[in-house]
Amino acid sequence: MKLDTSWEIFFSNGGSTRFRDRMAKSMKLAKDQIKVISVERGSVFVSYQLTLPEGVNDKERLENLKKSHDATLKDLGDLK
Repeated sequence: MKLDTSWEIFFSNGGSTRFRDRMAKSMKLAKDQIKVISVERGSVFVSYQLTLPEGVNDKERLENLKKSHDATLKDLGDLK
């Protein structure tokens, strides 16, 4: 995901921890369900992984997670 913020602003405002926390809150997930894999310069690119709670293997839940994810990306905006 490319964020509309600078490297310095991203990290001065909580960096990957704040990114994960905001994604989790917006998507109604536990923080441990979002894993930040990498953060790279060039604007700010964040790679992350979403997971379902252990033992959940539900097609409907996965579809809802995808819809929530797509809406979150639109609402998240920049991290300034």
